Amino acid sequence: MAITKAKKSEILATLEAHLKTSTSVAFTTNTGLTALDVTTMKKELRAQHTTFMLAKKTLMCIAFKNVFNVDLNIDTLPGQVAIIISQGDKVAGLAVVNKYTKEWAKEQKMKFVGGFFD
Repeated sequence: MAITKAKKSEILATLEAHLKTSTSVAFTTNTGLTALDVTTMKKELRAQHTTFMLAKKTLMCIAFKNVFNVDLNIDTLPGQVAIIISQGDKVAGLAVVNKYTKEWAKEQKMKFVGGFFD
């Protein structure tokens, strides 16, 4: 389903707001995650002041350019990608995601494909 221009602007604004206060950012593939998987993981991430978002890669690139003046190479980000943005401890949120990555390794639901630290 196509996303309207207004919705894209809203997502971009949200991404930029999170990135402005971020201490670290990571990218993961997320093939086969269920709504329950995401909800469970997000609950743990909120406790670590970390956000898990899905957005179009082009919007991620625009947000990175606007906030950090960095050009993301989306060719290195395969398929559908999620962005994990930590606002507190740089690695606490990523440790939570890493726990789930290991738990779901057999099903290959999620794996890290990149990261960005200040």
